[in-house]
Amino acid sequence: MWKRIPVDIKVTEEEIAFIWNSIGAELFRGDSPSVHKAIKEHAWSADLKPYAEALQLSIRKRNSELIEGAFVTIGLEHCLNLLGLDSVDDVLRFRPKWAFESQKATFLPMKEKPNEGKDGELGRKSEDKIKQLAQFVSFLEN
Repeated sequence: MWKRIPVDIKVTEEEIAFIWNSIGAELFRGDSPSVHKAIKEHAWSADLKPYAEALQLSIRKRNSELIEGAFVTIGLEHCLNLLGLDSVDDVLRFRPKWAFESQKATFLPMKEKPNEGKDGELGRKSEDKIKQLAQFVSFLEN
């Protein structure tokens, strides 16, 4: 993509070079704490500020989902770095279901549980899956 941008635009538009060299490179490396830091510290133009904020929110959501799936507990500093947030209160506002243990300085990321629909819809789906599995096993045996 960088090669497709005309050279005069690369030279005159400093924000494009910053986006590519700082944010793009860090995204490629998978270093989301550095991306959060670069987005926070840069003075964005009015045109690009909403896009930078949207990118930061998207990374924050993705990382929080990864944390919920991978950690039972996560240290305060590690969590703040991955989410690009500054305080415990910011994390708890972003993910209200998470608990914070102040004595251990850790978060307990709680995964959102699917809501059971009307008339036990969730239970019905499980029963349907068991029925399908039983039919498949029966098919394999015959």
